Amino acid sequence: ARSVGFTLLFLLVTEAVTGVALMTTYAPTIEAAWSSVHYTSYIAPHGWLLRGIHRFGGEAMLVLACTHVAMLAMGGAHRRPRELGYLAALFAVAVVLAACISGGLLPWDQQGYWARRVELAIAAMGPGGSRITRLVQGGDELGQLGLTRMYAVHAIVLPLVCAFLFRLRRRSEWTFAEKISARHNTGYEAYFPRQIARDIALAVSVALLVGWMTNKVHGAPLDAPADSG
Repeated sequence: ARSVGFTLLFLLVTEAVTGVALMTTYAPTIEAAWSSVHYTSYIAPHGWLLRGIHRFGGEAMLVLACTHVAMLAMGGAHRRPRELGYLAALFAVAVVLAACISGGLLPWDQQGYWARRVELAIAAMGPGGSRITRLVQGGDELGQLGLTRMYAVHAIVLPLVCAFLFRLRRRSEWTFAEKISARHNTGYEAYFPRQIARDIALAVSVALLVGWMTNKVHGAPLDAPADSG
């Protein structure tokens, strides 16, 4: 579980760096979003690489976050006194999933647009779903206001929430580790050098996988411009 948590932190930093870089060429309007992403993917130097790493890095985060929660549950992390850290990890899965969903709309292409339309239609069928859908879309249809809100949530709100949850999770685990260390009279030698070697090995393996996927499709896919008609 430690190595997975370390790799999630590595991916979080990678997503933040590549996300900031992508923001420099992205235009969050329904008229210019697709063309700005097209420019990044096919014209800007190494733009395809940045976008591919950001896309597949986010998907890798989602898989690892789910794996992390499963490993914590099997290890009894949901029991006292570690339940706060477990809840933080559980909510982090929802945050990463929301980031993947909101990010899929930003290119404003056919695939991303209609996928969000279907998801919002399904959400509208649940209790209070119509209000949530209107809040996300900013009206009856998914348009400029919906794109602006998705962009704000994806680029600002969700990264801050994710960082807070990670901090909460780490604080909970460090408090628990300090208690175990004091009880068994152990120290930081339990982390160095074997654990850090495992952490780095997993992070490098995931980075190579993300890089391989990015190179395989030469970035992230981009469909035709969205047609809301």
